[in-house]
Amino acid sequence: MDFSDVCKRLDANPLSPLAPHMRHFHATALVAGGVDARTVADRLGHSSVSFMLSTYAHAVARAQEQAAAVANESLTKMGRSAG
Repeated sequence: MDFSDVCKRLDANPLSPLAPHMRHFHATALVAGGVDARTVADRLGHSSVSFMLSTYAHAVARAQEQAAAVANESLTKMGRSAG
C-alpha cells in the first residue's frame, strides 16, 4: 500500500491542496513510529532512501532520541537488577 492507496482508503483526493500535508504527515508518522527508512521511501515512491531521510530528518532525529531513551532505560533497569 502506498500513499495513493491510503488516499483511496480515506476517500481523499490525492490532487487536493491538502495532499502534500497528508503525505508529509504520513511519512513523518511512519518514521516516528519506527518504520525502517527503505519501507517509508518505497511507500512514498522515492527511489533514494537518502532523499527521504533528508526530507524527513526532523522525524528521524526524534526517532533517534526515542531510541536513545529506550536504550538508557534498559541499561538503567539492568544496572538496578545487577546491584
